[in-house]
Amino acid sequence: MPEPSLPPLDPVWFSAIFGGQASNDERQDAPGRDRLAFLGETILHLGVMAWLNDRYPRYNRVNLKEEQAELATPKKAASWGQLYRLLSRLNLTAMNALQPGSVKPSNADLFLAYLGAVYLSNGVSGLSNGTEVAVKWIGDILQYEEEEGKAASDSDWEEETVLRPSSQPAPRQTAGPPRSCAPPPAHSIPSPLLSGEGTGINALSQVNEKLAQRGVVLEWNETPLGADHTRKWILKTEFNGKSYTGEATTKKVARTRAAEKIWQDLNAEIKGRRR
Repeated sequence: MPEPSLPPLDPVWFSAIFGGQASNDERQDAPGRDRLAFLGETILHLGVMAWLNDRYPRYNRVNLKEEQAELATPKKAASWGQLYRLLSRLNLTAMNALQPGSVKPSNADLFLAYLGAVYLSNGVSGLSNGTEVAVKWIGDILQYEEEEGKAASDSDWEEETVLRPSSQPAPRQTAGPPRSCAPPPAHSIPSPLLSGEGTGINALSQVNEKLAQRGVVLEWNETPLGADHTRKWILKTEFNGKSYTGEATTKKVARTRAAEKIWQDLNAEIKGRRR
């Protein structure tokens, strides 16, 4: 499915973000890109929280804040700027004419500035105000990512996920009919008994949602190991009288690894009830 459409902007706003043909007098009426991006950052948090509130109605405040911290980030804004190819819309000639030697903005800056401009552009898209348009746009993007399986394609997770030990050579490709492949490690496969969606980082969301239905909120103990440049984190929590631990170079991945162990026990519990 295609990504959600970019909300329309008045040419003056568009010019303030990307450079363009608007006159200096017109451009004076629009905030600069940096100011728009600062505003857009606030709207990003609002839009993410609005979507989470609808997506996870049983989440409590702690769960919602954890999810918001994962989604309302410059890294996520940069990925959305790349999704809409915002850098390709820059008019560098016009930018340099106005501000010689100006620094080329990042995808994150452009997306947040666009979001801020959408918020200030009241009445576009036939909706009542820019806030509604901006919040709906963020929700549409998050829903698109979830449906397409693209949510939170986190580089930390990709670096830490190992499909085959490095000491074990990859199997040779041989001629003939394809052979069945061994399944990936259990930690990368979500159980269809719980949701059937997402892998890896989504495990934490799914576990939080399932436990929220029981009125359970996980409390985490964080323990750093090693010097700053070799830092590892141990995240530990308890559920049903059992301790669950995850270790990784980031808190997020460590927490996710512990959540996957809870996931497996939840699956075992569900299977036991069905027998």
